Amino acid sequence: MEGRAEQGAPGSLQRGGGVMSAVAAARYVGKLVLAFFVMLLLGALDW
Repeated sequence: MEGRAEQGAPGSLQRGGGVMSAVAAARYVGKLVLAFFVMLLLGALDW
């Protein structure tokens, strides 16, 4: 258990399913943030 800490992931993420699930969640959130910024830019251009 202690050996997995070397990857830099907190224990809560490890209990949630490991580093892979954290990476998948980060990619999903990244896509949402990217889409949000694109909509903000388009909205600003429309004004």
